[in-house]
Amino acid sequence: MKGTGKGWKGESRRHSLSRKGIKTNIDKTKRLSVRNFVARGEQKELKSEYYNDGFDAGQNSAMFNLEDDREELIQKYKDDELGEVIGHLREHQVQMAGDISYDVMYDEEDTPTSTRWIKPSEYAEWEEGYDAGYIETIRNAYLGDNIRGVYDNGGKSADRYSVIFKNGDLVGMSDKPFHPQGFNQFSGNVDNWDLTTLDHLGKRLVFSDIPDDIKDAIEQRLGD
Repeated sequence: MKGTGKGWKGESRRHSLSRKGIKTNIDKTKRLSVRNFVARGEQKELKSEYYNDGFDAGQNSAMFNLEDDREELIQKYKDDELGEVIGHLREHQVQMAGDISYDVMYDEEDTPTSTRWIKPSEYAEWEEGYDAGYIETIRNAYLGDNIRGVYDNGGKSADRYSVIFKNGDLVGMSDKPFHPQGFNQFSGNVDNWDLTTLDHLGKRLVFSDIPDDIKDAIEQRLGD
């Protein structure tokens, strides 16, 4: 992935929590790059309910925004500048991402002041999920604009995954395309082949099933 995460490193947790008197600034040493916020499919299931709720809200918000600002958002993703966009959205998250059904109701002694509350730490988990869901959706839109599909033959060969780019170029990849013993090689252009089907390449994957290493390898090639 390109960039150093500057959009995220300049991002602090301001939004509605500050209006309730809860300080949310993150120490510079604890800020994470964009890569740490990109969701990993199987890891998402291990997160808390607050993270998962936030992830779903972030996805919904990104899909809504893509309808009107697709080109701009994808460019910001490529430039690693989505942090500013998400920071603004989170200040209006109830309106933009849907009602999260949580109130942060803690007084200065960190004591709940309402029967309907979550801890600031739980709200932070929601935020983390929101960020990850938003970025993952924009990332998939970027990949979707540049590839025709990814096929998986289930491990029958070293080039298990076949990535077909928009121009017809096919790149075969192994499970670990960045490993010294992995596979990540151009295999020709499908438009030059006399094919009526691509079934021999295996099952066509939906974006949520494409391994993250494969997505990273695709992005690297798009940036070359």
